[in-house]
Amino acid sequence: MNLTLLRHGRSRADDENVHEGTYDSPLTPAGEAQAAALAAYWQAHPPGFDRAYTSTLARAHRTARIVTDALGIPLTPTDLLREKVAADSGTAPRLSCRSPVT
Repeated sequence: MNLTLLRHGRSRADDENVHEGTYDSPLTPAGEAQAAALAAYWQAHPPGFDRAYTSTLARAHRTARIVTDALGIPLTPTDLLREKVAADSGTAPRLSCRSPVT
């Protein structure tokens, strides 16, 4: 079995410089283009996927939808893949949400 993990494309929270966490930040046009570029690459170099699962958060779901539509494979959204975070998502600056390195 092979498992491939894909991070979502650039989102509005990236532009706002806030920690995303559970903040349901949509993709930016740049993020849509990133997903489309990956989809085109995988169309030319098939990764061999037969199924895909995604978080229900907008940025992850949209990224996955762009890719799976291009590859013609089914997409299953699930809340089980939603990000879990203790910080105040969508309002906390990124650096304040990182764990200290020990």
